[in-house]
Amino acid sequence: MRNVSNDESLSLKLFVILSRAVQSITKRIEEDIKSYRLNPTEFAVLELLYSKGDQPIKNWRQNIICK
Repeated sequence: MRNVSNDESLSLKLFVILSRAVQSITKRIEEDIKSYRLNPTEFAVLELLYSKGDQPIKNWRQNIICK
């Protein structure tokens, strides 16, 4: 088994910390969206309309579904 350098060890620890932070933030966002009785797709449509204004439905796919 190979020895892990100090830099690799720190990188791994940072990766774990950032992964946990992302999971925590994602969970809070999902809970907030659910509190408005929306699903993630509905929220994405509202966010698209808010940020880009009126959009034809045919543009939704490239702006939401394909992200």
